[in-house]
Amino acid sequence: MQNIRKLNILMTYPVSWTVSMVFRDYIQNFFDAVEPEKFGEQFFYEYNKSTSTLTMKTYTTFDKEWLYYVGASTKREHSGCYAGKFGEGFKIASLVAYRDMKFSIQMESKDWTLSVTESDTYIDKTKVRCMAYNVEERAFENNSILTLKGVDSKQFKDFKKTLADFYYIGNPRLGEALFVGRYHAVYKVSETVSKKNSGYLYANYQLRKNISLPLVICNNRFQIDDDDDREREFLTNTDTVRCILETFGNLDCDQAFSVLLCLKDFWNGRAKNHSNISPAPFIEELVHIVKNKYSKTFQNQFKEYYVADFFPYISPHRKHMAQVWFRASNHCKKKRILNIFTLLGITDIEDLCEENDGFTALKLPEPEEAKRISILSEAAGLYFSDLYQYQKLPECLIICNESAPVQGLAHLQKDVFHSQNSYGLTIKYKVESINLKRKVLHSGSFGEALSVYLHELLHQYGGDCSIQFHRALLLMNKRILDCAENLNSLAKRWEETSLNNNTGGMYGSSKEIDQAGNSNGLCGRLEI
Repeated sequence: MQNIRKLNILMTYPVSWTVSMVFRDYIQNFFDAVEPEKFGEQFFYEYNKSTSTLTMKTYTTFDKEWLYYVGASTKREHSGCYAGKFGEGFKIASLVAYRDMKFSIQMESKDWTLSVTESDTYIDKTKVRCMAYNVEERAFENNSILTLKGVDSKQFKDFKKTLADFYYIGNPRLGEALFVGRYHAVYKVSETVSKKNSGYLYANYQLRKNISLPLVICNNRFQIDDDDDREREFLTNTDTVRCILETFGNLDCDQAFSVLLCLKDFWNGRAKNHSNISPAPFIEELVHIVKNKYSKTFQNQFKEYYVADFFPYISPHRKHMAQVWFRASNHCKKKRILNIFTLLGITDIEDLCEENDGFTALKLPEPEEAKRISILSEAAGLYFSDLYQYQKLPECLIICNESAPVQGLAHLQKDVFHSQNSYGLTIKYKVESINLKRKVLHSGSFGEALSVYLHELLHQYGGDCSIQFHRALLLMNKRILDCAENLNSLAKRWEETSLNNNTGGMYGSSKEIDQAGNSNGLCGRLEI
């Protein structure tokens, strides 16, 4: 027996859904009826390409009255924990599928079957068309079947993709399980669908974000900040971070260590695939979980390949010196990772530099060294004074540790006056002091020592990579060539000044300077 049941939904209702959104809400009804834990085993679908018919089926039943009323939903008491719950899904999906996509739609369960149609109705004596169901009886069967006719091949591909947007055991995106709890789970991405450093975040059983981590992460008790989650759009970045951290917080040590190893490409804290979500908080969470049990294991396995980055509180001087040392050391091929890995026994760059005596140990020059420094100062004053702008040449200190990776070093302060020399070069920095490595004075020739000394003096025009500094160096080199003969007398005095190569502190009055220069009141920028 046929029975036309009109709905209070006009055919002109201004809603526009994609075919994926239509399939999403049809699948959602089966998903809720079967329950997520059983969905992979108890939901079936079939597509007949020749008749363009898509059939969805499960061996559970429900009452047709749930399809009559907008707002009627079995999930109303589970606010925030399930997608949907507004009681619109089947009705609006059917309106769009019937009206816009021209699908033929039939739903059946228990002893009833209904087909989506339309019917005339009157509002204030005006005839309008409304959505309706053509309801018929059938022999009782313990199943629910949705039949859609008019589904082309491209739309069927959209259906399969939309089906994978639901979290269930058997989802083709799920690879090896790293952790499966009651409401949370973490998997590797299946190799059949995997893209490098690409994964999926499911919240409340439905895909809510494509993420750069190569994991499938599921949080099925996630409270969305916006309770009006009708459209089920992608999560905000803030919610994404919170959702993942909640999931990782459920891992034990062994599970967290497995996940941490999967994220090896992200240990440096940088996002991949142009993601604007930093992986750093996720790595930090995992490290804190595993540190008590896996610190020794991690150290033995990875210490030779990685070095931890600087802590944020390191002084600019010390950081610069450690960076210079690291680039010149035999450790430079080690990959830099987040400093949180120091909790797992990975040495950070600062400590590594300290252990290898890489920081500059500064001392006042010995008397014989001071003589050679005075010769350098005299040469600078006689032949190069127009290139730099000093009322008094800076103090010169000695870098006495041989492992320091620099020949010379300048301590700089920004200059606020921006005066220029006769060549139009603008002063950027005030050079507080010049530091020369001891071997520059002891074993180097006068020409080499003068070049290093002048190089550091000219840093008042900028850093090593600045155009101004390079112009100053060109002028310096030209001047050295022009003045070569005049410099010979100074070179002779240089050679006549003998130095005791035993520099182990024979002059007890020499004052040792702090590695950052702070005991001498030096601060600011370092340039080599």
